[in-house]
Amino acid sequence: MSDEKSKIPPVIPMTQVAVDSDGETVIKRVRPLTYALMSFVKVNLELKDTIDITDDEANSQWEYDDISEDENLSTKIYIDVSEDLGMITLNIYPINIDISSIDQDSLKDFILKMNLDFLAGQLQLMNGYLRYHSSIDVEGIASDDPNYEGPHLVHPRLILNMFSYGRAAIRKVIIEIHELLNEN
Repeated sequence: MSDEKSKIPPVIPMTQVAVDSDGETVIKRVRPLTYALMSFVKVNLELKDTIDITDDEANSQWEYDDISEDENLSTKIYIDVSEDLGMITLNIYPINIDISSIDQDSLKDFILKMNLDFLAGQLQLMNGYLRYHSSIDVEGIASDDPNYEGPHLVHPRLILNMFSYGRAAIRKVIIEIHELLNEN
């Protein structure tokens, strides 16, 4: 990897302008982990900034519909950031799979088998839906400057690595869950 790509992007104090439900303009400061998430979305994925920042600026979320040509492989992706906890979390849900017909013991065995194969993250059953879950704890690494300036020290590549592995992992899950569905 080139030295240029391995460098943490320079800190540019940033704000996000949004319109609240009353039509009022709201200006929110972009804190360090949200900054890394924005850099990932804009630079690595070359997508527009569609990150929601909470009013207290402590949390943010990016939501993405990962639509595949093979609609069976399509997913809903969420990356959540908690500035106060120093946590970046990824959740990926397959969107065209109904697991209600799968025997619960078979489903538990499937989840365990998949989790034993993952190098990172885990497959979870949440409220009747499968999801791939992974997180990165960067507490103490990001700048704690109250003005959110100074070295952010969280490289967007951390998020890219988690995102890329999670996408590959959930696609493997989807392919194998279809085999399980065909058995039932």
